[in-house]
Order: sequence, then C-alpha cells, then structure tokens
Amino acid sequence: MLDKVAAAGFDLEHGLRRVPTGIEGEAVATAEQVAELQALGVEILGDGEGFAWTEEADGGLQALRTKAVQPLTHEETVRIARADWFTTKGQGFLYVEARTTEGAQTSPIVGMQLENDSGAGTPFGSARTMSRFVDSGQYMFHRNLFKLDARPSQIRVTSSTGGVTTRFVSNWLEDGAAPLTANPAYKWDFVDGYRHPQQLFTRAEEIARQYPDIAEIVYLPNKTNGYQRKAQATIGGTGQSAVVVSSAAWGHEGGNDITVEFVDRPGANLPLGVEVAGKAIRVLLAKDASGGPAHSRTGGGGTGEPVPGPDRPGAPVPDQRGHRHRRGDLEPGRADRLPRPEARRRAGG
Repeated sequence: MLDKVAAAGFDLEHGLRRVPTGIEGEAVATAEQVAELQALGVEILGDGEGFAWTEEADGGLQALRTKAVQPLTHEETVRIARADWFTTKGQGFLYVEARTTEGAQTSPIVGMQLENDSGAGTPFGSARTMSRFVDSGQYMFHRNLFKLDARPSQIRVTSSTGGVTTRFVSNWLEDGAAPLTANPAYKWDFVDGYRHPQQLFTRAEEIARQYPDIAEIVYLPNKTNGYQRKAQATIGGTGQSAVVVSSAAWGHEGGNDITVEFVDRPGANLPLGVEVAGKAIRVLLAKDASGGPAHSRTGGGGTGEPVPGPDRPGAPVPDQRGHRHRRGDLEPGRADRLPRPEARRRAGG
C-alpha cells in the first residue's frame, strides 16, 4: 500500500507510525487528492479517530503520562552520579560527582558538601566542600577527589538549599582485567634510560632491519626541521641584565661549536668591541671615564646584528648598539659554549 501511495506522488516520509490496524500518517491533500487516496484503498480518518491504546492494554501508562508532574522537594534536588573508591601506591582516594537541579542558579551559587563514613555502621563525618564544575558556561555537576585512609561504605551529599541524598561507595574498576605484567610472555622493564632522538632513529632502523615483516621506515617527500633548533645562550644574568646569543646556523650544523667570552680589560674610556676567531667570539666590555663598566642604553632591548663567522664572512663587526643585549652589568671573564640540542638529525631522514 505504501509503495502505491508513494508512486502516486504523495509524500509520506514523515509522521508514519505502525499500529495494530495498519500504518497511520499525515498528508496535506486537496479534495481531489483525498478522493485519489480513497481510490487507492487509503482510509481517511477524522480528527481524534487515530488508534489509541485502551487503559487496560497499556497497563495504565497513559494515565500516568497525563498526570501533572509533581515538583521536587528540596531533599530530592540532589543526585549522586559517581562515588568511586580506588587506591594507588598505597593511598586511598574517593572520587565523587553529584548534581543538584538548582546548580545553574548563580545568585546565590548553590554549594554542595560531602560527608563519608569510615566503614559499614559508622556515622557520617568530615564534611568537605565540593567544587562546582562548569563547562562552556553550563553547570554540569559538583565534584572532588579526596584522600582517605579507610574505605567508606556510604557518602552523604547536602546542598546549601537543603537537598540531601546518600549512596553506597563502589570500587572503581572492581572487576578490571589482570595487569599485562601478569602474563609470563609479556616483556617489560627493558627500557633502562632516556633515549634522545638520534638514538631513537637508530633503534627504529635496527627494528626495521630485524623485523621487516612488521616494521618499515617510510621516508616522507617533504622534510621538516624536525627536533632541532638554533644554538642559543643567555649570558651575564637573567631578565634585564643579560646578553642573548643565537647562532645563525642550526645547532648540529655548526651552531653548537660557537663560544662566547666577555673580557674585562684594564683602562678607561674603552669602547665595546668584538673579536671573532673562527667560532670563538670575544666581547671586549666597554669602560667609562672612571674605569668602571659602561652601561648601554637601548631602551630595554637592542636588535642584534650578525657577527662575522664562517657562514657570514662579509658581516661587519657590530658596534655597541649592534649587540643583542639589554642594559645592565655584564659578567666579565666568562666564556660560554652555546648549548647543544639533543637532536642533530632532520625528521624523516
């Protein structure tokens, strides 16, 4: 029947329901279309003539649906969603989530307190305030994780508006699977130390050679910078009293070999200078008229110019303004090697 009606061009995709006497649905139709439907064998029902279960047939459910919803008492406004007990490294924990139907109220905010017993038959005590959890502006529930020395049997949650409820505590993952280490064939505890990326690359290549049926190294067409960076060092102090040095080359491509030394020279009225020999940089500190350290005033931070080196043979030696530094005293007589990053290889080969 439905196929015949649909083939005639009637849209019956929405509102269909199966009843004991057939299938009922709604359709918007003209008088001519009503006659056409009747000719196809469709029974046209008037208002209120649809199928309805009798009171006896549905067991009284219809009567229950028509009853007015009774408002909750204050005591019924709180519900405990979770009350889980677990231990880790010998310490017991109780995790609780509880919700109040008045939790969205913000003036005033409804608070919740949790009490627990110390075992079956013991009284409630140790009232603690629960945290209100709001996600994207919507109240979700109150929750907390508490340390306890003894496993409680029950908890009681009370709201600041008088709601209260109790619940028995459950063991979290009570029937959890046995740990993997319980299987004699499971291999574990063979990683005996930290592996930096170069060692991990080597190990991955070893595994691919040893187990070609399950491991393969796929080289990507576009390489990235990977786990590497320029060599850098902060010299002379921290914050506003420091010189920050960055290499032009990647650390593994020569930046790691650069050294920087601050030299305190005898004399007065000495300008700031820089000497470069290969990858060794000597900064000759400036002196004022009294022979003390001369302070550079660059407004809190200067912009560094390149220091000449093997990769920049034509770069000029910067003057006092050209160093990348902030004003403050520099520590003379100190040579620092720019730190090496752990990785010296590009990802993907």
